[in-house]
Amino acid sequence: PGAGGPPPPLGAPKAGLPKKRKRQPGVKMKGFMWTKLADNQIKNTIWEKTNDDAIELDEKALEQVFGVVEKVVDDTPKEVKQSPKHEEVSLIDPKRSNSIQIMLRGLKLSPPDVKNLVLKSDTTILDSEKLQGLIDNVPTAEEITAIKGYTGDPSKLAPAEKYILQMIDIPRLENRLKALIFKANFEEKFKECESEVRVVKEATIGVKENAKLIHLLEIILALGNYLNGSTPRGGIYGFKLNSLLKMMDTKANDNKSNLLHYLISYLELKQPDILDLTLELRAVHEASKVSFTETQKNIRAITAGLKTIEAELNQADETFKAVLQPFYDDAMKRLETLDKEAQELNTTLQSVLVYYGEKSNSEADAFFMIFSQFFSSMETAKVEAEKKKVEEQKLQQKARFQEELRKKTTDQGGKAKGHLSMTIARMRSGRALSRRNLPVQTQ
Repeated sequence: PGAGGPPPPLGAPKAGLPKKRKRQPGVKMKGFMWTKLADNQIKNTIWEKTNDDAIELDEKALEQVFGVVEKVVDDTPKEVKQSPKHEEVSLIDPKRSNSIQIMLRGLKLSPPDVKNLVLKSDTTILDSEKLQGLIDNVPTAEEITAIKGYTGDPSKLAPAEKYILQMIDIPRLENRLKALIFKANFEEKFKECESEVRVVKEATIGVKENAKLIHLLEIILALGNYLNGSTPRGGIYGFKLNSLLKMMDTKANDNKSNLLHYLISYLELKQPDILDLTLELRAVHEASKVSFTETQKNIRAITAGLKTIEAELNQADETFKAVLQPFYDDAMKRLETLDKEAQELNTTLQSVLVYYGEKSNSEADAFFMIFSQFFSSMETAKVEAEKKKVEEQKLQQKARFQEELRKKTTDQGGKAKGHLSMTIARMRSGRALSRRNLPVQTQ
């Protein structure tokens, strides 16, 4: 026998799709919530070849599993037992109550746990964000009065009221929380100030003591005085630092390069070591982003915060002192050192500003920004000069190659011409000789 074809369909193909016979169950059934295809969508689908009427079903089993069980309605009136509803007692403003409840959900701590952590001055669980939430929801005098005046069952109080009931026992609560949030934020703020002082100090000492920078300004002064020699702008002893940023505006005759490009070419030829200056004074880039005035303000603000903790320590309980006193002693020592360094740096910075012809009260970030932008422009000009040098080398190589090719062609042409002349000469000589050797014709 040959290979068998596809299995015969369960039912004959539907022609014209006569109305489908419905199978009526003996009981009310739970429905199958399918999405049916319309009769005009059946053609050329798998459903055109099916015949579900040929499928034998265990109808009784289906009715037992999916038949709807009719509920017997008992019309007999029954006594409804209501569980006693727990009425919560609210004593404070609804908005405040809602704010406190949101905070408590964020803390994921019960009011007794919050109280315990605050008493322990624990800033490991109560981080700065959570402490700020506690500060924002410190019980007001009016709320404290309302809670203290309540004589009912404390368990019936609403969540916000239960929280306030716990917290009102902590002495000087708001001051305590402010001290804790200061402690939690101290390290980050201190290190930020410390880093800013270090960067500005490095940049200040760099521009003050770097001999290459002084020599570079000398060269620029010489170039400017020469270019301006026939104008009132010439013959000067110095220029404002922001003039450095105008060097790119002095275009060369080719209208492609400028005075800064010329300076780079000059340095590469005469003083290549000065080109390393941009790396040696790279601290000016970071210093240009720091407002040293704000740094000093922040140091004073941290000092004021520590003074507040000092005042609080004089009135606090022993638990509070045990945690905050060691922190205060260490923080104050470190801050005094940093503050002294910042003040000394400010004095040095003012003298450097005057040294470079600027006002002593000029902003440090603006001062360093000039150097930062100028050094960045120098680096760009160096890259452009190198690119130009490579292009010129390629042009020179091309010119040499063309010259060598021209000479070679000329030489070869000369030799060819010489050979041709010699050949012609030989040919002429040969014809002359032939004529001489010819026999004389007689009449």
